[in-house]
Parts: sequence; structure tokens; C-alpha cells
Amino acid sequence: MDSRLEGPLPRIAYSFKQGTFDLKRLAPHLWFEADDGWSTAVRLGGHLPSLFRRIEHLGVVLASAQSGPLSTADTWERPSFQWVSHTGEFVEPSSGAEVRLASLKSVIAVVQEVEDQQVASLQFFDASGDGGLKLMLTNWSDLDYFEALVSIHGRPREEDNSKQGLLGGKEPGVPNRNTLPFEERDEEDAAVFSGFTPEMVLPIWSGLSRTLPDSQFPGVPGLLRRDALALAGNRHAWQVSKDTVLRAMEDMVTRGVALGGAVRNGLSYLPMAFRPKHWNQCGCGQTFFGECTQFTLRRCCGRTWEAWAVRHMNARGTDEVVCLEFYNGQRRFCGGLGLSSGATSGDHACWRGWLEK
Repeated sequence: MDSRLEGPLPRIAYSFKQGTFDLKRLAPHLWFEADDGWSTAVRLGGHLPSLFRRIEHLGVVLASAQSGPLSTADTWERPSFQWVSHTGEFVEPSSGAEVRLASLKSVIAVVQEVEDQQVASLQFFDASGDGGLKLMLTNWSDLDYFEALVSIHGRPREEDNSKQGLLGGKEPGVPNRNTLPFEERDEEDAAVFSGFTPEMVLPIWSGLSRTLPDSQFPGVPGLLRRDALALAGNRHAWQVSKDTVLRAMEDMVTRGVALGGAVRNGLSYLPMAFRPKHWNQCGCGQTFFGECTQFTLRRCCGRTWEAWAVRHMNARGTDEVVCLEFYNGQRRFCGGLGLSSGATSGDHACWRGWLEK
């Protein structure tokens, strides 16, 4: 995905004129109303690996995900999901995105009516009914293939939606770490801060940057990652105000610095590299826009949240790197943000200067 930072891209649009899509005609016995009547939808099922493989033929899609105060949107060209049995995840190699099978409850094709426009998407939901991933069709998508996919995988709402049914009658081999939905793992045990000490955290701190961020702190069972940051001490991690985060990001936009961000929710993990060109404020927060990307930080999302600056050594072990990590009110990891690989030492110094204020 870093190649997108190299030059301008053609205009990407994800809304279509009224009448472009008609799920009632396409699936007359399967469609149902959603979003209080503003959308029509068809539940998708059948052989789940086949469904994920067919997504590639949709062409260019806009992938979006939300977690806590963060939401992102990134343009994917022919996403090629692959089933990785030893992790229990569908992985998209080009973007690095992951979808956890153990948390996946349903996949739905949705056509939303927005004034005189339509937005079509595939939406992926977890067991609690929360949306974990949305793939929106764009003006560079194959709209006929979208209809073909709905025709092939459309199912009645009440049909068997177990993991066994989704994988074509075979019980999936999912590793133990994924047998519970992401947000349900060891909540009570992990929330107990007493009993954990800095001596449990610091010896393995140097390896933290080589792991994909998760709510759990690797190597110390029952310890939440957010609580490990507090135990590590101010030399390694410290809280940052929301206004400071926004000012730091605005300064990076002004300097033309490329950023790397990621969102993790109960179902998916979506990383992306982007070079924001400008930002826009609204009542709920602030959005930073790249060529074909968006990164939104909400000031309020119905609950409290925290931002932490985390200090690591770079991959070569020669320089310190400071990244941001975001946590919701339950101290669950929501996503991260930092400078991309092309940032100069001056960029890093400026970024650290903001976060160390």
C-alpha cells in the first residue's frame, strides 16, 4: 500500500445515481429492510473461503473500519483475501488487513439510499452485531460482479450461520487464541491491575514493537496492554491529551510527512499508510484526508478514551521511535498512529517534540 504515496491517483467515488442497484429485483425472496428502511440488504452465506476469494473480482473498493474514537477508510485494488488456518484469520496481504473467523457472525450486502444517491457495500459483523469491516463499491468497481456475488451467496436470513456452515460443513481449525471473540477474552482477569509489577513488563518491552498491537500484553497472561503501558513508566509510555494529538497530526500535514495508522476492533485489523493533504473539523471530531484515504479522530464517541505515546527502538536498534496508541473506556486497544518509513530524523524530532510536551 505504500506505493500509493508516490503519486496522484484517479478520482475515487463511492456513491452512484439512484437506480444503479436493486436488491429487491436481484433477490426478491431474500432481501430485507435495514437502517430503519433507508437500506435494503441481503445476507450472504455459503462457502466462506469462496466468498472471500470472490471479493478480489469486485475491483477497487473503499475499506473502512471503526473502533472507539478512530475510524479509517482506505482504497484497496483487487483485495485478495487468503485463509490462514494456523491463525484462524482471513488475511489480505497487500494491505495487511485481517478478519478473525472466530469473531465473524454475518456478512451482508447492503444498498443504502442517500438523498438521490446509492451506496453499495459488503458489511461484516461480529457476534454482538457490531460492524467490523465495510467494503464499499467505487466508480472503479465491477458492479455486475457485485450482483453476481449476491446471486451466488445470497441466503435467507434464518439459514444456518455457524462457522461450520460458513465453511461448507467442515469444522474450521481455529487456534485456541481465537476461540473467543476478541472483546470477550479474559475481561475480568485482565482488568485486575493489582498483582502485576514493572518487573514483569520491562524485560520484554524491547520485543513489543515486533508484535501486532492487541488488547492483551504479550508474555504476561491476564495483563491488558494499556495497563502494561502504565507499569512501564514515563520513560517508555505516557498519556497524551487529545488536543496534543490533533496538533501533532496537523503539523505533520503541514510538513508533508507520511503517516502509518491502524484500527483494530472485535472483528478486523486494518493498517494503512497515508500522506494526509488537509483536514476538516466537524461536530464529532476531525478527519485527515489523503489522496484516497481518511483517518478520523473523534473528540467524543459516547464514552471516554485515552491516547498514549509509546517509545520503542527502531528495527535497526539505532533510534527511538514514538508511536501513539488509542484505548477505549474499557482499556481495550482501538488503534495506533505513527510516522511512516520515509520520515526524516527531523520529522521524528518534531513529532516527539509535540508528544513530549
